[in-house]
Amino acid sequence: GDDVAEDRAALRRILQETCLPVYQVTVAAAMDAQSHLQTLIGNAAADKTPGGIVWNVPASATLPTVSLRLYKISALDALKYFTEVTGLRFRVEERAVVITGAAPATDGK
Repeated sequence: GDDVAEDRAALRRILQETCLPVYQVTVAAAMDAQSHLQTLIGNAAADKTPGGIVWNVPASATLPTVSLRLYKISALDALKYFTEVTGLRFRVEERAVVITGAAPATDGK
């Protein structure tokens, strides 16, 4: 209901307001790049707790290596760039960010 929507909006606001001084990974596996991002979010957060990121990507997924160098960027924008270069998606839930596999291909119907 309304509480869920409010919790999602609150988490999205926290991600937007959490500034990462630098998010840099060079030729890293996608899961390692995500783990590094989660640590950075935690270090930048006011309460110093790791960001709640749930990795919900099938083990069989073939993912590219990640190379990113971003400066003074919000955690939300860093998530957007990360998922863009990996072909993954993310959604903000009430208590965590969930990273999922790419959208299934459609046949135009």
